[in-house]
Amino acid sequence: MKYVFPAHQPDPPETADGRWNKHAVGRFPFAGPTEIPESMLMDQVVTTESLSWLLEFPDQRPDQPWFFRASYSRPHFPLTAPGRYFRKYLSSELRMSQLPSGYPEDLHPQDRFIVDDFSLMQFSQEVHRRALAGYYALVDYVDDCIGSLLEGLRQAGCLENTYVVYTTDHGNMAGEHDLWWKRTYYEASARIPMLISGPGIEGCRAVSTPVELVDLFPTFCHWAEMEVPSELNGESLVPLLKGQPEQREKKTVRSELLGGNVEMQFQMIRDERWKYVEFPEAGPQAVRSGK
Repeated sequence: MKYVFPAHQPDPPETADGRWNKHAVGRFPFAGPTEIPESMLMDQVVTTESLSWLLEFPDQRPDQPWFFRASYSRPHFPLTAPGRYFRKYLSSELRMSQLPSGYPEDLHPQDRFIVDDFSLMQFSQEVHRRALAGYYALVDYVDDCIGSLLEGLRQAGCLENTYVVYTTDHGNMAGEHDLWWKRTYYEASARIPMLISGPGIEGCRAVSTPVELVDLFPTFCHWAEMEVPSELNGESLVPLLKGQPEQREKKTVRSELLGGNVEMQFQMIRDERWKYVEFPEAGPQAVRSGK
């Protein structure tokens, strides 16, 4: 078992005093081409060190099963990427929507807290557009990093008998509903990508059944032919990967944020169509899960 953990990397380097992470400064001022040599970017280091381990360990112990997790820090503020990625999107047709009438005064208290906490109104729409270009640039950049990782596994002959799971811990509003970052029940924040490939899994098939990250542990147990601990909250994803959703007992998933300021707290439960959201301050409301 092996892990490679990154830290969120201050960029430009002089923001290592903490400015890059201060809500009062906002999250947009540093978006743009990175000032760090690409070979020293945390995501490149994760790729290089991960690939080194993934090639060395199976070569040393070809009969021993292994588990490896590589954690990429991007896409994440300060939204800095190698210049070629950033310039690609900055020169594209990215446009930010016009703020609606009554924004932000008429927002739900939870949404309004996000606007104020991240100082969103202090920055022009052009600055928001630059941040969006940085976000898309980072998605491209990390995609290429992961591509290098998978290509290395393929060349080593390890890809065909390896389960690969790509996921993340949260989403990013990235301008949707005129909001940014996380900490909300909207799909762009609460819904995350999950891509799985490996032996016996048919490619290019989407599954609409809601799942949770806690479902990964029993899935790994299933692949390792281990007994799933009875106290786990999760449920194996293997039936879904085999196209057998009827074998899943769990039909709903939940998300919650109950710490910190009461304005940002919520609880959410959803199925394939609906989500129910409850706020300590404003009470419950139900919305379609696609919103």
